[in-house]
Amino acid sequence: MDALDEKAFNELMLKEEDDDEEVPFEKLKEQALIRATAIFEEKYLGRLHGVNHKPRRVVQLRGTSPLVRDTSNPLIHSPLRHGQGRY
Repeated sequence: MDALDEKAFNELMLKEEDDDEEVPFEKLKEQALIRATAIFEEKYLGRLHGVNHKPRRVVQLRGTSPLVRDTSNPLIHSPLRHGQGRY
């Protein structure tokens, strides 16, 4: 969802540049969240309706991008990654 939020925000910013009126940042941010949710439902969630084994739950995670980067960083320097680990 973080990537969709960013994409929607950037699209709205480009649209705003073409328009004459200036929209406040907080309003753009709010509109981006709504637009990102609509994109998710249309592009991704819609596909799940046609599958045989539907998921029981769908979770939309927002604000986890820094957390994912922080937790994946130790994996980059892991001995197992560099072939130094013992099996």
